[in-house]
Formats: sequence, structure tokens, C-alpha cells
Amino acid sequence: MLLGAVLPMAVSYYLTSRQPDLYQAKATVMVGSSLQSVSPSPGVLTMSGQLAQAYAELAKRRIITEAVAQRLGLDMSPGQLARQMTVRVQAQLQLIEITVADSDPQWAAAIANAVALELVQRSPGSQQDGERRAFSERQLRDVRAKIEEMSANLSEQQHALADMTSAAEIADAEERMVALERVRVSYQTVYASLLQSLITEQTPNVLTIMEPATEPAFPVARKTRLIVAVAGMAGVVLAFSGVMVIEFLEDRIRWEGPAQETVLGLPVLGEVPDLSPADGPLVIRKLPGSSMAESVRQLRTAILLATNNRSHKVLLFTSAAPQEGKSLVVANLAAAMAESGRRTILVNADLRKRQLYKLFAAARGPGLIEFLGDSSSEPEAFIQQTSMPNLRLFRAGRQPSNPTSLLTSSRFAVLLEKLKRDYDVILVDSPAALVVPDATILATLVDAAILVVDATITSRRAALRAKRKLELEGKSKLLGVVINRASQVGNDYRGYYYRRKG
Repeated sequence: MLLGAVLPMAVSYYLTSRQPDLYQAKATVMVGSSLQSVSPSPGVLTMSGQLAQAYAELAKRRIITEAVAQRLGLDMSPGQLARQMTVRVQAQLQLIEITVADSDPQWAAAIANAVALELVQRSPGSQQDGERRAFSERQLRDVRAKIEEMSANLSEQQHALADMTSAAEIADAEERMVALERVRVSYQTVYASLLQSLITEQTPNVLTIMEPATEPAFPVARKTRLIVAVAGMAGVVLAFSGVMVIEFLEDRIRWEGPAQETVLGLPVLGEVPDLSPADGPLVIRKLPGSSMAESVRQLRTAILLATNNRSHKVLLFTSAAPQEGKSLVVANLAAAMAESGRRTILVNADLRKRQLYKLFAAARGPGLIEFLGDSSSEPEAFIQQTSMPNLRLFRAGRQPSNPTSLLTSSRFAVLLEKLKRDYDVILVDSPAALVVPDATILATLVDAAILVVDATITSRRAALRAKRKLELEGKSKLLGVVINRASQVGNDYRGYYYRRKG
């Protein structure tokens, strides 16, 4: 989780700090001429607002960006130019704000103004409105000149009237002045009408550059802290999501160390480290003072305490699937039982693999298969002495054609009854419970069963299936679970503990 936060923050800070400064320039375009009218029409205002949305969408289209790139001679594609622009509409004001970001402040302003100008030139009402305005303004200038001319003539007549003495001349001058005044009033009326028409004219589909872009003096403030914080939060979310996905998909047995007292709802009898072949198959014999040997002794103690004051002499060892180290665990446990002075016999009931004799460096020979197939034979003929005192081995024997049918015979129950009279502990090694029905059959004949799980590979679903199979079909009492291949920490058994490997 910490790495998921720190790594994105460091990368985002590095990338942000290497980016060049950006400058933003903004040009404002007005849609329509309603704002110049004394009494704007509501319908025209609504239409201008809708047109503003359309022109804002058009500003980033290829037809505009390509024309701007050609106008300014820019060495960039229309798409790149569009990505540099941000177009914002203020519909109620009929304004379009075109903002361009660039590493060069001059180019930022030039591009913003070029886009605004291109929109203005492409609006259908701009050219027509300009021509009408030019014509109206020429008429206004002409009428104003006439008004000024009439005013000047009236002024001259008034000055001339002051020097006249003849009554006829005075009457004639007054008539001319009245006529000039009527003409001037007429021109003033026309001027006022033209001026009002020019002011009140409303055209919705016309664009005007209200505020051209200017060269920005300062770059845009960097949002480095915000970017780094968002990257860190995103990294934490992704890391947490990844952990959740892994936890959801992870189906291995969850073993968290000695503090975890139960697995699959069963008590944990002990934890055995990964016994390396270089240490020999029987660490009790080869490395008696090692922490690995001590873990086997602790397992022995836990089993003896769990069976205290009970008639649990025959214990079945099985696992959910092959390759979980069951045979190696039961072989070392048998050696630890014998080491404590208990008469112990290990029965190899895994009639398909029949490899247990190799762990004791014993010779291959007849065993359980021959005993079950010959009703007249006695167990003593197939029991083999091992190199450890108090420990005997009942080998599997030759390869059978139908191992399951042999285990269902009454001879196996007879064998167990005879062994109970001569031995203190009888350990039965069976095949994996989910592979063949042998373990389920044997579970009905023993006193209790122990499930061996591998902390590195055992599937929780598979282990639960094996548990239910032994309890429901085998009618067996499950004494507990042995965690095999637990990860060992520490060099001395007095201070070591185990945790889940990997």
C-alpha cells in the first residue's frame, strides 16, 4: 500500500516538474447584437444563446482549426491545435470565451485571436451586417452634413438680417429663414430615424469580437501539489483494489502463524517447516537438535495431549491432494513417537505410491497387499524393523490390481486389532482424500484422522471438501490439522516461530 502511494507520487512529481510553463490567452466573441439594443427581444436573446453553443462546438472542429493553422503557418495538426483550446459558453450573455494554452505567450494570444476571427468570418450575418452598417453610417454622415449646412445658412441669414433696413428685404430674409428651418428640421427627423434604426437593429446570427486576446505576462500556476496528491490517492486505491482482487482470487489455506489456533474449523496440532531433502528424510534421526526436529516433537506432544485418556491408538494421516508432504510428515512423526519410548508402527496404506519404505532406507518386499490377499498369513511376517528402536514399518508390498477392493476387506480391521495389542501408537499413511476413495474407507476403521495441509499450495476449497468427505462419508473423527511447509524464522527452536510461506 505504501509503495502504491509513493511510486505514483514520485512519478507524477517528476513528470510535472519537467513540463514547460504554459501561458493562457483568452478572446471573447459576442453572438448577435442584442446587447447593443435598448430593448432587446427575448426571442432574439434565446436564439443567440443557442447559436453560441453551436459556434462553441464549431470552434474546435477541423474546418476551423485547419484554417487557423494555415493562416498562422503552424507546424501542428488540427487535432493538436484543438487540444490546446478550451471553449466556454456564457449562454445568458451570448458570449463565447476561447482560451488557448501554449508554451509561448505570443502564440497563445495569436491562436486565440485567429480562432475568434475565423468564427466571425464564417458567420453568415457578419458580412451582411457590416455592409448594412456601412450604408447606414454613410447616410447618417450625409444627412448630418445637410443639417450642418442648413444651420450655417441660417446663421448667415441672421447676421445679414441685422444689417438690413428695408422692410421688403427684411420680409424676404425672414421667409428664407423659415424655409431653411423647415428643411433643417426635416433633415434632423431623418437623422434621428436612421440613428434609431441603426441602434435598435437586432441580428442573432452575427459574431463580433468583444475582447481580443492579449499576450499573457505570467504562466499558468502549476498544480503540482494537487496532481501529486491525486496520483497518490489513485495509487492507494489501485493498490487496495489489487490487494482485494488477490485476496478474492487467493484460495490457499490462510496460515498466519502460531497465533492462529484453528484452520478449517479444526485445531492446529502443529506446524512443520519445509523439510529439505538435503537434511535427510528423517530429521529426528539426522538432525535431532535442529528446529525442524523440535517442530516434529511439538507436533507429537500436541497429538498425545489431544488423545490423552482416550483409546485413540490408530491415527490416519491424509491430505486433500497429492504432493502436500503427508508421507514425510507422518514418517518423522513416527520417528518422534518411537524416540519418546512408545512402541510405534507405521502402516503404509497408500497402496498406489508404496514409497514409504524409501524414507527408512528399507528393502522392498511383501507387505500389506500380500497380507490382505492371504487370509492365512500373520502380521508379524510383514513387519519390518527400522534403524530406530521402538519403530516398525508395515510396507505396502507389490503393485495391486485393485487397491480399493483390498482395503474394503475385513482383513484390514483384523490387522488393526492385532496391532493394537502389540503397539502403543499405530500411524496409517493413506492416499489423498480427494483423489481416490481409499482414505474415506480407511477413515471408517481408525480411531481418528489428521489432515495435513501445505501452507504453500493447498486450496481452501479442496481442504474443506476433504474435511467433509472424511467426516460425512468416512464417519471419522478429525483430530486436527497439521500445517506443512510453514516458513521458519529463527535459528534456534527456543526462539523460532512459523508463518505462512510466501
